[in-house]
Amino acid sequence: MLIVNPAATRARGPLRAQVVKALSAHGLEAEHETTRQMRAGDLARQAVADGATIVVALGGDGTVNDIAGALADGPVALLPLAGGSTNVFARAMGWPHPATDAVPLLAAALATPVIRTVRLGAVHTETLTRTFCVNAGVGIDANTVHRVESHPLLKQTLRQMSFGLVSVAEAVRSTRRAPCITMQADDDDELELSAVIVAAGSPYAFFGARPLQLTPGAAFDGRLRWMGIEETGPRNLTTVIRGGLQAGSHIGREGIHDGWALREVAVRVDHPIAVQADGEPLGRFADIRFTPGPALRVVTVPIAEHEAG
Repeated sequence: MLIVNPAATRARGPLRAQVVKALSAHGLEAEHETTRQMRAGDLARQAVADGATIVVALGGDGTVNDIAGALADGPVALLPLAGGSTNVFARAMGWPHPATDAVPLLAAALATPVIRTVRLGAVHTETLTRTFCVNAGVGIDANTVHRVESHPLLKQTLRQMSFGLVSVAEAVRSTRRAPCITMQADDDDELELSAVIVAAGSPYAFFGARPLQLTPGAAFDGRLRWMGIEETGPRNLTTVIRGGLQAGSHIGREGIHDGWALREVAVRVDHPIAVQADGEPLGRFADIRFTPGPALRVVTVPIAEHEAG
């Protein structure tokens, strides 16, 4: 089954037709669009009930997140195509960006599927539990996500640049506030921070073709990799971004903390703050826990085809 988010940046026009044509030769049973009433996760659950063995996602990271949550801990595999603006999980699984470059690889990938089982993460609040494929967080990255997603025209026009511009604005705003986040990973000492990112896998994001490695080493293996920042002013933000683009050279710098968690990363604040998962705003909460999440079967690019590409 193919699930398409028609609102995704690249999931329109010729690309969609090319994907359908490629899949039709390999047993495509149905094609569905997401709507306000029918989210990607709902469609994925219906695909499982209808007997699908592979669900192909053509959309952005939010679409993939919804489908992954529905398929997790089950036998049906996900094939993520990069139909959005950033497509972190699809690219982390080896699928090219943009998805037009992935179409020629579909025949080999579906003829003899190479399945990788990855471990996701989960975020828990007072009112919800949400699976995340790559990362979740509180603080400046979550504030940035909330602001960008509340201005869809800005996101569509500037794409990745919009996140950079809003991040700088949030960094300036944050200099007027003292650290307010109390974080504890497993049984380690508590830390007072201004921002926390928790990752099941890596990279955190991409700037063009360059991976942004804010939590280097995260490997979809069931461990959580976390990074926290004491002060999220422009200087520290610049250090983190520059380090993330240089394979994680920011790790170990003064005011930047990092580590691993096998059970949970617990966050507590005095008043509700923004939370994001895979670039999707979840709302504002005061007690947040990040834990290792369920397993997911993913169709990856055949090695020979990937190397040839």
